[in-house]
Amino acid sequence: LLRTPEEEEEMIRAYQWRKRKEQAEMRMMGAGAGTEKPQQVIRREKIGRNDPCPCGSGKKYKKCHGAGSPPPSSSGKGNGSSPPASA
Repeated sequence: LLRTPEEEEEMIRAYQWRKRKEQAEMRMMGAGAGTEKPQQVIRREKIGRNDPCPCGSGKKYKKCHGAGSPPPSSSGKGNGSSPPASA
């Protein structure tokens, strides 16, 4: 393919423009990398099977939420937000 000097110059400018655009996009994608806070690990004290259930029902944990339902959060203690699995 034979190109005129003007066509060659135009191709070079187009190539350079594409390269700059790609580099700018890469910088934009990488700008937020590493700025996220690491997730905080919440450790809860293990509830014993014979301890009172933290939902506030007065039942033993093994008879209330320990019977297959997920354990209630300690912040919901006594407000009835987590009903017992079996009444």
